[in-house]
Amino acid sequence: ATTTAAPATTAAPTTTTKLVVGNEPTMAVNNGQKIFATPGQEYAEIPLNLYNVPDTEGITVAFKTDSVGTPTLALLKDSYQLYEAADAFVNLGKWEANPKGLSWGVPSSVKGSDFADGDVFLSLYYNIPDEATVEKIAEANNLELKQDDEYGYYYEFPLVFEREKLNNKDGKLLDWVGTNNTKISATYVDGSICIPVTGVEPTTTTAVTTTTPAGSTATTTKTELTV
Repeated sequence: ATTTAAPATTAAPTTTTKLVVGNEPTMAVNNGQKIFATPGQEYAEIPLNLYNVPDTEGITVAFKTDSVGTPTLALLKDSYQLYEAADAFVNLGKWEANPKGLSWGVPSSVKGSDFADGDVFLSLYYNIPDEATVEKIAEANNLELKQDDEYGYYYEFPLVFEREKLNNKDGKLLDWVGTNNTKISATYVDGSICIPVTGVEPTTTTAVTTTTPAGSTATTTKTELTV
Protein backbone atom coordinates (compact mmCIF):
# COMPACT_ATOMS: atom_id res chain seq x y z
CA ALA A 1 0.00 0.00 0.00
CA THR A 2 1.17 3.52 -0.74
CA THR A 3 0.40 6.70 1.17
CA THR A 4 0.76 10.18 -0.30
CA ALA A 5 2.30 12.97 1.75
CA ALA A 6 -0.04 15.88 2.33
CA PRO A 7 0.74 19.34 0.89
CA ALA A 8 2.25 22.03 3.06
CA THR A 9 -0.44 24.64 2.43
CA THR A 10 -4.21 24.88 2.18
CA ALA A 11 -5.43 24.27 -1.35
CA ALA A 12 -8.48 23.15 -3.25
CA PRO A 13 -8.30 19.70 -4.88
CA THR A 14 -7.12 19.55 -8.48
CA THR A 15 -10.37 18.04 -9.71
CA THR A 16 -13.25 20.31 -8.81
CA THR A 17 -16.87 20.71 -9.84
CA LYS A 18 -17.85 24.29 -10.53
CA LEU A 19 -20.54 25.56 -8.19
CA VAL A 20 -23.78 26.19 -10.04
CA VAL A 21 -25.71 29.11 -8.56
CA GLY A 22 -29.24 30.13 -9.51
CA ASN A 23 -30.75 33.61 -9.18
CA GLU A 24 -31.34 33.49 -5.43
CA PRO A 25 -28.98 34.97 -2.81
CA THR A 26 -26.42 32.29 -1.98
CA MET A 27 -23.74 31.75 0.68
CA ALA A 28 -21.15 29.01 0.07
CA VAL A 29 -18.15 27.57 1.87
CA ASN A 30 -15.09 27.92 -0.39
CA ASN A 31 -17.17 28.23 -3.57
CA GLY A 32 -18.59 24.78 -2.92
CA GLN A 33 -15.17 23.08 -2.93
CA LYS A 34 -13.54 20.99 -0.21
CA ILE A 35 -10.90 22.74 1.88
CA PHE A 36 -7.68 20.75 2.35
CA ALA A 37 -5.43 21.60 5.30
CA THR A 38 -2.54 19.72 6.84
CA PRO A 39 -2.14 18.54 10.45
CA GLY A 40 -0.41 21.24 12.47
CA GLN A 41 -1.09 23.92 9.85
CA GLU A 42 -1.42 27.44 11.23
CA TYR A 43 -4.04 29.90 10.00
CA ALA A 44 -5.90 27.50 7.73
CA GLU A 45 -8.53 29.58 5.95
CA ILE A 46 -12.26 28.85 5.72
CA PRO A 47 -13.53 31.34 3.10
CA LEU A 48 -17.24 32.14 2.73
CA ASN A 49 -18.52 33.45 -0.60
CA LEU A 50 -21.69 35.31 -1.51
CA TYR A 51 -23.64 35.35 -4.77
CA ASN A 52 -26.60 37.46 -5.94
CA VAL A 53 -26.22 39.77 -2.96
CA PRO A 54 -29.26 42.00 -2.30
CA ASP A 55 -29.08 45.19 -0.25
CA THR A 56 -28.14 43.88 3.18
CA GLU A 57 -28.52 45.30 6.70
CA GLY A 58 -27.14 42.41 8.70
CA ILE A 59 -25.80 38.91 8.37
CA THR A 60 -24.98 36.04 10.71
CA VAL A 61 -23.13 32.81 10.05
CA ALA A 62 -23.33 29.58 12.04
CA PHE A 63 -22.26 25.98 11.53
CA LYS A 64 -23.68 22.88 13.17
CA THR A 65 -21.98 21.89 16.41
CA ASP A 66 -23.97 18.71 17.06
CA SER A 67 -24.89 15.68 14.95
CA VAL A 68 -22.74 15.88 11.79
CA GLY A 69 -21.03 18.95 13.25
CA THR A 70 -19.76 17.21 16.40
CA PRO A 71 -16.36 16.17 14.98
CA THR A 72 -15.88 19.59 13.41
CA LEU A 73 -16.50 21.34 16.72
CA ALA A 74 -14.00 19.03 18.40
CA LEU A 75 -11.46 19.84 15.69
CA LEU A 76 -11.88 23.62 15.79
CA LYS A 77 -13.22 24.74 19.17
CA ASP A 78 -9.82 25.46 20.76
CA SER A 79 -7.90 26.55 17.68
CA TYR A 80 -9.65 29.70 16.43
CA GLN A 81 -7.28 32.54 15.49
CA LEU A 82 -9.14 35.39 13.79
CA TYR A 83 -11.56 36.47 11.10
CA GLU A 84 -11.18 38.82 8.14
CA ALA A 85 -14.27 40.48 6.72
CA ALA A 86 -14.79 42.40 3.50
CA ASP A 87 -14.83 46.17 4.04
CA ALA A 88 -18.53 46.36 3.22
CA PHE A 89 -19.30 44.08 6.15
CA VAL A 90 -17.48 46.05 8.83
CA ASN A 91 -18.77 49.54 8.14
CA LEU A 92 -21.33 49.52 10.97
CA GLY A 93 -19.33 47.80 13.65
CA LYS A 94 -17.26 44.89 14.78
CA TRP A 95 -18.32 41.32 14.17
CA GLU A 96 -19.68 39.47 17.19
CA ALA A 97 -17.77 36.19 17.28
CA ASN A 98 -18.57 33.01 19.16
CA PRO A 99 -15.86 30.72 17.78
CA LYS A 100 -16.51 27.93 20.31
CA GLY A 101 -20.09 27.92 19.03
CA LEU A 102 -18.98 28.30 15.40
CA SER A 103 -21.07 31.44 14.89
CA TRP A 104 -20.42 35.06 13.84
CA GLY A 105 -22.59 38.07 13.06
CA VAL A 106 -22.49 41.77 12.21
CA PRO A 107 -24.81 44.67 11.38
CA SER A 108 -23.96 46.10 7.98
CA SER A 109 -25.20 48.33 5.21
CA VAL A 110 -24.24 46.71 1.94
CA LYS A 111 -25.45 47.65 -1.51
CA GLY A 112 -25.86 44.47 -3.46
CA SER A 113 -24.61 46.16 -6.61
CA ASP A 114 -21.28 46.80 -4.86
CA PHE A 115 -20.56 43.13 -4.17
CA ALA A 116 -19.40 40.87 -7.02
CA ASP A 117 -20.66 37.29 -7.31
CA GLY A 118 -18.34 34.83 -5.65
CA ASP A 119 -16.43 37.38 -3.61
CA VAL A 120 -15.31 36.31 -0.14
CA PHE A 121 -17.18 38.30 2.49
CA LEU A 122 -15.76 36.51 5.54
CA SER A 123 -12.69 34.33 6.13
CA LEU A 124 -12.21 32.34 9.34
CA TYR A 125 -8.72 31.21 10.37
CA TYR A 126 -7.93 28.18 12.49
CA ASN A 127 -4.82 26.29 13.56
CA ILE A 128 -5.24 22.62 12.71
CA PRO A 129 -4.35 20.13 15.49
CA ASP A 130 -1.49 17.67 15.03
CA GLU A 131 -2.05 14.40 13.20
CA ALA A 132 -2.48 12.28 16.32
CA THR A 133 -5.25 14.59 17.56
CA VAL A 134 -6.94 14.66 14.15
CA GLU A 135 -6.94 10.85 14.04
CA LYS A 136 -8.23 10.60 17.61
CA ILE A 137 -11.15 12.97 16.89
CA ALA A 138 -11.96 11.21 13.61
CA GLU A 139 -11.95 7.75 15.19
CA ALA A 140 -14.02 8.90 18.19
CA ASN A 141 -16.67 10.18 15.78
CA ASN A 142 -16.52 7.24 13.37
CA LEU A 143 -15.41 9.34 10.42
CA GLU A 144 -14.70 7.40 7.26
CA LEU A 145 -11.11 7.38 6.01
CA LYS A 146 -11.33 8.63 2.42
CA GLN A 147 -8.82 8.75 -0.41
CA ASP A 148 -7.93 11.39 -3.00
CA ASP A 149 -5.57 10.94 -5.95
CA GLU A 150 -3.66 14.09 -5.04
CA TYR A 151 -3.77 14.15 -1.23
CA GLY A 152 -3.85 10.46 -0.37
CA TYR A 153 -5.85 9.31 2.67
CA TYR A 154 -7.79 11.97 4.58
CA TYR A 155 -10.59 12.59 7.06
CA GLU A 156 -13.42 14.95 6.08
CA PHE A 157 -14.89 17.22 8.77
CA PRO A 158 -18.26 18.67 7.67
CA LEU A 159 -18.95 22.40 7.68
CA VAL A 160 -22.75 22.32 7.64
CA PHE A 161 -24.68 25.54 8.06
CA GLU A 162 -26.90 25.60 11.18
CA ARG A 163 -30.30 26.17 9.61
CA GLU A 164 -32.54 25.50 12.63
CA LYS A 165 -31.16 26.72 15.96
CA LEU A 166 -32.06 30.08 17.50
CA ASN A 167 -29.78 32.61 19.18
CA ASN A 168 -30.39 34.18 22.58
CA LYS A 169 -32.63 36.79 20.95
CA ASP A 170 -34.94 34.17 19.45
CA GLY A 171 -33.60 34.82 15.98
CA LYS A 172 -31.98 32.24 13.75
CA LEU A 173 -28.25 31.67 14.29
CA LEU A 174 -28.00 31.64 10.51
CA ASP A 175 -29.67 34.78 9.19
CA TRP A 176 -29.49 37.25 6.33
CA VAL A 177 -31.41 40.50 6.77
CA GLY A 178 -32.36 42.93 4.03
CA THR A 179 -33.58 46.50 4.11
CA ASN A 180 -36.38 47.39 6.55
CA ASN A 181 -35.54 44.26 8.57
CA THR A 182 -36.84 41.91 5.87
CA LYS A 183 -35.66 38.29 5.94
CA ILE A 184 -33.70 37.28 2.87
CA SER A 185 -34.52 33.79 1.62
CA ALA A 186 -31.13 32.39 0.74
CA THR A 187 -29.50 29.16 -0.38
CA TYR A 188 -26.62 27.89 1.75
CA VAL A 189 -23.99 25.57 0.27
CA ASP A 190 -22.25 23.42 2.90
CA GLY A 191 -18.57 22.52 2.80
CA SER A 192 -15.89 20.59 4.67
CA ILE A 193 -12.33 20.63 5.95
CA CYS A 194 -10.29 17.66 4.76
CA ILE A 195 -7.18 16.69 6.73
CA PRO A 196 -4.74 14.27 5.05
CA VAL A 197 -3.14 11.70 7.34
CA THR A 198 -0.04 9.65 6.55
CA GLY A 199 -0.06 7.03 9.28
CA VAL A 200 -3.47 5.47 8.68
CA GLU A 201 -4.60 3.07 5.96
CA PRO A 202 -7.93 1.27 5.61
CA THR A 203 -8.13 -2.48 6.17
CA THR A 204 -10.69 -4.46 4.21
CA THR A 205 -11.85 -8.04 4.72
CA THR A 206 -12.47 -10.08 1.58
CA ALA A 207 -14.18 -13.47 1.54
CA VAL A 208 -12.42 -15.98 -0.71
CA THR A 209 -14.44 -19.07 -1.71
CA THR A 210 -12.62 -22.22 -2.83
CA THR A 211 -14.45 -24.76 -5.04
CA THR A 212 -13.72 -28.40 -4.20
CA PRO A 213 -14.45 -31.60 -6.14
CA ALA A 214 -17.93 -33.17 -5.97
CA GLY A 215 -18.52 -35.07 -2.81
CA SER A 216 -16.11 -32.94 -0.79
CA THR A 217 -16.97 -30.11 1.58
CA ALA A 218 -16.41 -26.58 0.30
CA THR A 219 -14.55 -24.27 2.65
CA THR A 220 -14.58 -20.51 2.85
CA THR A 221 -11.45 -18.72 3.96
CA LYS A 222 -11.40 -15.09 5.09
CA THR A 223 -8.24 -13.22 4.19
CA GLU A 224 -7.27 -9.86 5.66
CA LEU A 225 -6.12 -7.53 2.89
CA THR A 226 -4.49 -4.20 3.55
CA VAL A 227 -5.03 -1.80 0.69
